[in-house]
Amino acid sequence: MPAPKLCPECGALLADDDPGTYCAGCLIKHVLDEGPPQAGPVDSVRTMSVPSENAGDRIGPYKLLEQLGEGGMGTVWMAEQREPIRRLVALKLIKPGMDSGQVLGRFEAERQALALMDHPNIARVLDAGATPAGRPYFVMELVKGIPITKFCDEQRLSIRERLELFMPVCQAIQHAHQKAIIHRDISPSNVLVAQYDGVPVTKVIDFGIAKAIGQQLTERTLFTGFGAVIGKLEFMSPEQAEFNQLDIDTRSDIYSLGVLLYELLTGTTPLSREALRQSALDEILRRIREEEPPKPSTRLSESKERLGSISAQRKLDPAHLMKLLRGDLDWIVMKALEKERSRRYETANALGKDLNRYLADEPIAARAPSTVHRLRKTVKRHRLAFAAGAAVLLSLLLALALSMWSLSKARTEATKSRQVAQLLKQMLSGVGPSVAMGRDTTLLREILDKTAQELEKELKDQPVAETELRSTLGDVYLELDRKAEAEAMFRRALQLNRKLFGEQHLQTAFARRKLAQALLDQGGQDRFREAEGLLQNVLAAQRASLGRQHPEVARTLELLGRLFLRASQLTSAESHVREALEMQKKVLSRPDDDIVTSLTTLGIVLRQEGKSAEAEAAYREALEIERKLVSEKHPKIAQLLNNLAVAVGEQGRFDEEESLYREALERRRWRPRSTISAWCSNDAADLVRPRLCSEKHSRCGANVTAPSTPVWPNR
Repeated sequence: MPAPKLCPECGALLADDDPGTYCAGCLIKHVLDEGPPQAGPVDSVRTMSVPSENAGDRIGPYKLLEQLGEGGMGTVWMAEQREPIRRLVALKLIKPGMDSGQVLGRFEAERQALALMDHPNIARVLDAGATPAGRPYFVMELVKGIPITKFCDEQRLSIRERLELFMPVCQAIQHAHQKAIIHRDISPSNVLVAQYDGVPVTKVIDFGIAKAIGQQLTERTLFTGFGAVIGKLEFMSPEQAEFNQLDIDTRSDIYSLGVLLYELLTGTTPLSREALRQSALDEILRRIREEEPPKPSTRLSESKERLGSISAQRKLDPAHLMKLLRGDLDWIVMKALEKERSRRYETANALGKDLNRYLADEPIAARAPSTVHRLRKTVKRHRLAFAAGAAVLLSLLLALALSMWSLSKARTEATKSRQVAQLLKQMLSGVGPSVAMGRDTTLLREILDKTAQELEKELKDQPVAETELRSTLGDVYLELDRKAEAEAMFRRALQLNRKLFGEQHLQTAFARRKLAQALLDQGGQDRFREAEGLLQNVLAAQRASLGRQHPEVARTLELLGRLFLRASQLTSAESHVREALEMQKKVLSRPDDDIVTSLTTLGIVLRQEGKSAEAEAAYREALEIERKLVSEKHPKIAQLLNNLAVAVGEQGRFDEEESLYREALERRRWRPRSTISAWCSNDAADLVRPRLCSEKHSRCGANVTAPSTPVWPNR
């Protein structure tokens, strides 16, 4: 009788017809944690008498300092090179006893793959050799980094910052593909971020299971055995999930890049680790091959209790994060994750270029852009120049969406309602402050009012869709200066959030903050008192969930400061805004619009306190930051120049004040006439500006009646 077939790792009995060497449990453990053991026929492993290395040992010119990691076939050490130059390096050494033909072949293949490449985002090979006992090693540059997902979460990087960090990874993989190398194991642990002169740089490492295309990396026999599964399961492409991985090409890496991008955006992978650990290997591989992953925005909406923390790590509230992912980012990720290879991006460079187009507000290639899609992108890049066209297009689309609501109540009504709600939300969210100013908005107002009337009836069984749409409607009403309607929308959204998530959930806190903003904009002591109570509640919930030092906590503090300013409680206003500003400068990885808003609020408070020189300093700092964030023609620059002119004029520097007003006005000339009129009315009544105002009013016909008032830049 033949000897029983046992798993060499745990001793489990294997079936006689099992094609692999390891049991399913051990195979899953290795794939999830460090890459799989060889699961097909392999050479017998000869036991070596060489002991394991210790810190302080020398291998050639290298002194081992600290073990950095250990994989299935080798260990990685931080080492010090003594000659011919002194430097710290990473030394990868094959494990004692792991000198089978397959292991040696994979080790040598990784060394040769890395030696072929020369790219700033791929760890370079510096040297190679063998120990006196014949165990091979190679030396790489030392990457003192952490996984890209961990770095982004710890630094609380925004979606834009995450994409900017991800795009060089695409370029690095493209370089490998141009050298005819497929990585086959792209995952956060193999994409590290290290700081070089204070700038985060991504580095792709670990080509231990790389595959060559059309060339031979090593003279040793090297093949993926029948029944072997190569790669980490969460990041594995459908073709890698086949037991015979002979048909693998560069588009397998495109899929893995898509999974990595998915995790950067949503905080999880399409198939979570928890789901993988609960399933048998065959079922896991079947799901990878056959199941379509949910879109990133859909996965976020299903996150429930984790949604608040995921959003906070991206410096957004949940509603804004889901809105940001819907549309282009969903399409880009899903194109990379297509099960059919021919429908994915052809190259890693194509994926990177599409992300760059997204960041530049250009039409993406992930879907064939329709005329409406191209126009929407063009309008976003040139919002003011196309304001009238955007308003007309938006009205038509909203009217079309509303007409769909009058369809018969068939069994598919619920599905249709969800689709309509999503379309309306996307269309409404495109209305900016420049779309409606100075134009006939009668039709738009009628459509908005009709939408508001239909909401409760059409979405009565879909509270999540209703609360999102009401929140969006409230934002649009605020843009149109319909503050009472905005308040009503936000109140109902808050009621729904309370029922859906509970009183202390972060989503409920964000809904409270929106209502407080609407109350604050309307003014009045009763509304101020209610808004203060809401914001204090928001602040307590955020501190309990997010900690005392967090960007969202700072946003709430700034809004409280603005409330105290309008209530003429200047001491409280200044203390809250300064606390918010100090927190933002501490926790944000780089200056952004939140800091600009806080500096603007602080400047207004200081002016009210008679501290015009300090206000000037705050305005100048805000202007300096904003100029790094937007172009010189952006309306925010004009707003900040206007604020600075006010502070300068109060100090008696009238020539400089006039120069600043002229500079601001120059940036406003291309805006609608009534916008200039409103701006002139806001800043023109001071006695030192009659000549400037006369010149401005000759264009717009405004009456010089309003007092000089600084302006908050829009977030």
